[in-house]
Amino acid sequence: MFSPIHWLILLLILGPYLIAIVIANARRTHCDWTLAKAKSQVWVSIAIIVASQIVIFALAKPLSRLALLSTVLGAFGVFRLARAIYRRNDLAKTIISN
Repeated sequence: MFSPIHWLILLLILGPYLIAIVIANARRTHCDWTLAKAKSQVWVSIAIIVASQIVIFALAKPLSRLALLSTVLGAFGVFRLARAIYRRNDLAKTIISN
């Protein structure tokens, strides 16, 4: 169904986002956000991701500087979102265990 080139393209598209999630998971112990800040960062991250996707699909030509910059911005948004979700889960586990 899918040829190896299709899998490679899919990996290139999703790669920055998957790497951002892995890095956020690795750095979760260095985060000192409060629960309120983690919740607010979820919404800020969603706004960053939506803005980057609007730029990619509406304004940027494929592989232009604007598209690449927007992809990096989207990966940053995914990193912040993953970090906020991990922090929120860690705080919930801490509250439950105490």
